Amino acid sequence: MGTKQLSKPKEIKRFHAILAKLGIKDEGKRAILAQYGVSSTLDLKAEELTELCDKLESNVKPETVELDKLRKQLMASIYQYLKAFGTPNSNPEYVKAIACQAGGFESFNTIPKERLRSLTHSFNNQTKDLENVVEMTTEMVNYYTTLN
Repeated sequence: MGTKQLSKPKEIKRFHAILAKLGIKDEGKRAILAQYGVSSTLDLKAEELTELCDKLESNVKPETVELDKLRKQLMASIYQYLKAFGTPNSNPEYVKAIACQAGGFESFNTIPKERLRSLTHSFNNQTKDLENVVEMTTEMVNYYTTLN
């Protein structure tokens, strides 16, 4: 079995994301890094960063992990919806704003678990409907074109 190729920049990004989820500020980050005898994540090897991230992730609440997963699913379904609608947009803040407007919330991170699921399903269903309508109209146009 091959070994997993580690990317140091990705692991540094992952490290900072985990710290944010755990609410650990700069002082806490320095204390964690001091345990490894370094003052910066750049001084760690990719393997050490991965090990450190794995240890820290075990402290993240399962509820937080689930909510993050549901948020990502909702964003993905909105991206697909926009693409099907013919207006693709890669700006995550725009997509979050659509989710907030659709759900009636002020902040994307305040949308509860069940509403995240509901909105995801709604956008997925709308995307399927749009795709079906486009397919149907394309078939009809092709049919009428062949008649002429």
